Amino acid sequence: MRRGGRIVRLVAAVVLVAGCTGAERDEPAVPVAFDGEVVTAGDGGGVAELTVPGSGRYPGRTRIAVQALVVDGPVMELRVAFTPLGGAGADPDERIPLDAMLDRDPVVGDVTSLVRYEVLDDWHTDAVRAETVKGRPVLYQAWYTAPEVRVEALDVVMGPEGPTFRDVPVTYR
Repeated sequence: MRRGGRIVRLVAAVVLVAGCTGAERDEPAVPVAFDGEVVTAGDGGGVAELTVPGSGRYPGRTRIAVQALVVDGPVMELRVAFTPLGGAGADPDERIPLDAMLDRDPVVGDVTSLVRYEVLDDWHTDAVRAETVKGRPVLYQAWYTAPEVRVEALDVVMGPEGPTFRDVPVTYR
């Protein structure tokens, strides 16, 4: 492995989300009804979408739309749109910060071969300052170290309480 590649080989799949437990948050973790749902992004459109029930700080449902990963030289860009949809307990007029719908940076990697790519230092949307209202998407962007070898697809894990998007297409510029 090259030092600059920053690819982390994991010993077990559980380690993919190690350190992503509610114990590290200021508030307690709230279990989510869909419990580890997996979505395959093989629809040909390059985008996988899923609507999830409320959890944590935003009690309403949220539509999560993952776009194809884009590799440009040594970096890989992840784009995910989060759209708050409202629901029980959600105030329809409130401004909703992105971090109420996204607990931490998504993990990008290959769940099968246990490879994870690291987000570059501070190269991501400020989830505290980015906000939206019900029905309007807010875009989360992050840049990761690009894979050392050409890959066709990777997995995007939204955390231990969020969904996993399998086989998200990777495009190259």
